[in-house]
Amino acid sequence: EDHPGVVADITRILADHAISIEAMLQRPDPAHLDTMPIILLTHRVWEHAMDQALEAISRLSSVRGAITRIRVQTDAA
Repeated sequence: EDHPGVVADITRILADHAISIEAMLQRPDPAHLDTMPIILLTHRVWEHAMDQALEAISRLSSVRGAITRIRVQTDAA
């Protein structure tokens, strides 16, 4: 749902799991103005931490659809 505090709830959960956001994009869908898709790119994170964070985010009352995770693998420096 698109209402104040949703992003705060999500970022709190990520912080609780030591996950740092690299970039975030919110782009409304004109056909569904009551919802707001959110795309997050995080810094490197342990998979277990992300699993736990996504489970907690999926339980938020404001999350209406399925969460999609796409792993981005980069060369380690």
